[in-house]
Amino acid sequence: MTRKCVCALALAALAAFVPATATAEDAKSVLAAASKAMGMDNLTSITFYGSGANFNLGQSNNANDQWPRNNLSDFQRSIDFASSTSRATGVTFAAPVTGGPAVQGAFQQNVTANTTGWAQQLEIWTTPWGFVKGAMANNATLSSSGGSKVLTWMTTQKAPSGVSYKVVGYLNAQNLVTRVDTWLENPIFGDMLVESDYSNYREALGGVMYPATIVQRRGNGQPVLDLQILGANMNPTNITALVTPPPPPAGRGGGPGGPGGPAAPPAATSTKLADGVYRIGGGYIALAIEMKDHIVLFEGGPQNEARSQAIIAEARKVIPNKPIRYSILTHHHFDHSSGLSAVVGEGITIITHENNKAFLMKALSAPRTLAPDSGWCASSRRGPGSTATCAPRNAAGARSSPRLRLLTPLANLSSTRAPGSPRGQPS
Repeated sequence: MTRKCVCALALAALAAFVPATATAEDAKSVLAAASKAMGMDNLTSITFYGSGANFNLGQSNNANDQWPRNNLSDFQRSIDFASSTSRATGVTFAAPVTGGPAVQGAFQQNVTANTTGWAQQLEIWTTPWGFVKGAMANNATLSSSGGSKVLTWMTTQKAPSGVSYKVVGYLNAQNLVTRVDTWLENPIFGDMLVESDYSNYREALGGVMYPATIVQRRGNGQPVLDLQILGANMNPTNITALVTPPPPPAGRGGGPGGPGGPAAPPAATSTKLADGVYRIGGGYIALAIEMKDHIVLFEGGPQNEARSQAIIAEARKVIPNKPIRYSILTHHHFDHSSGLSAVVGEGITIITHENNKAFLMKALSAPRTLAPDSGWCASSRRGPGSTATCAPRNAAGARSSPRLRLLTPLANLSSTRAPGSPRGQPS
């Protein structure tokens, strides 16, 4: 009896010293199981097709509502994983904002050998099959969350800040990919979450598994793509033709592209409309209005950060020796608000409708580690451990105020000039 007890204790002690990796799953074995379960061991390319809807990011009627929906028919996406190329096509039907019958349009999304940025490539590598292939090629790590196996890998593409993009995928008990998350730089949302959900898997000819339901969400958790997939073709023989965009129509150009990166914004120009009122051109129109002891901008943050900085500089040029205290935002649409980071970085209070307040407070205070802007660089939230490269000083050379100040309803704007009042006098 004593001998049995001693043996049992010895075995228990030995088990305590066995490394955990000997019994726990590792990333490679999980990926191998996922590849087998999804029927993709021999997958090199795929085409899938169906219908659904796409949504216009940043153009909702209300900042807190769903993005505007366009019905999408005849959808097809083809992917060649070996060449990292893809082409998606479809037919859209959009209801006009002013009413009337839906307008038919063409949906297409081309990822060619020359479009290597993560904004385009994520459409390949966040698909269920692309995620598994990317995880296998990029030393994925394994963890768990809520009953799902979680695999994380980093891209070879680099964000403007120099860091790699993160890709996180979730596998269920059947080793099928149910969700893939990544993050992309965005002027409003900062490090914008791009979440793709996959469900209702079915088996196609050749054994490959495909999700019959695909939903991609961006920014505030609202969908930008909602698809019902009817079928898939594994390794189509004409994949090169399927992923090759058609040539541009005659007379619409076709010469070689120029160097990458956004074009330099036009120089800001100003026109005096009245005493103390200046129209600032060179892009979306802004106004600079001189008050008794400060300046008010009308539409001071449109298009992008560079445009907003040009507006601010021109306002200071035509109305010197007064601070810019307010910038009035007419509405939240991203073409009118994508330069607000420059406004925030200068410590200027944004004046807007109260419907926009919660949305903008949350979005503009989000981290910007992928592409630091002037607002984020001015923020104490960035913290001493941040690796982002910043120039955290405003135009006057002083440390900028915190990244976001109170967004005040338009009715609360004080010290405004009444129509016809003498220059610089409050109403």
